[in-house]
Amino acid sequence: MTDALGSQLNSDRARLNIGLWLAALVAAAVVLFLGSQMWHLHSDDGGNVFSRVGNTLIDKHEKAAAGLGADVGAGVVTSVSEAPSGDQQRVADILDASTRMVTSFLNVDWKNPNASFAAVRAASTGAFRTQYDKSTAAIAKLARRMHSTERGEVIWAGYVAGDADSATVIAVTSGTVASKATKQQPHARFYRVQLDLQKVGQDWLVNNLQFVS
Repeated sequence: MTDALGSQLNSDRARLNIGLWLAALVAAAVVLFLGSQMWHLHSDDGGNVFSRVGNTLIDKHEKAAAGLGADVGAGVVTSVSEAPSGDQQRVADILDASTRMVTSFLNVDWKNPNASFAAVRAASTGAFRTQYDKSTAAIAKLARRMHSTERGEVIWAGYVAGDADSATVIAVTSGTVASKATKQQPHARFYRVQLDLQKVGQDWLVNNLQFVS
């Protein structure tokens, strides 16, 4: 009974995550179109609302960097033992699998969306793969209708927790999207993505993916 309930919850969560992503693509097209109509209202920064988001992130980063090396008072610095080589390799494999998955997921070309779909399918398992397979037709239809091309890359990935058979990773991405709504001009997109992975044989596969704030 408990296993059946857990399986249903995982399936529902995967369906929700993919549904939200699909809805986000539609919403992004609308937002970008409205943003282009407001161009003249933002002449101070070129009218690109995404550039202001990027500048805000840069400003925060620079403020944080300015504090590096500052005196934080008296304290004791202790060494941390190096993790066993087996654990280091396991985490490296997990981060590599996560990076490949997110890269495939966020790079969709309307001219050949099946290439991205195949890469995501190969890197996924469980309820997430099942629900993703059910969503690809709608994603491809939307991409072709909008002539939408999304590009993205992982700029940072961090291991959150895990064991020999499962793991959770957070990835930060930077990229662009171009479509009819943007007159094929690339607009910036930034995401934080949480991935849950499961070891299947010798491979680490994603069994859940969600966008987080």
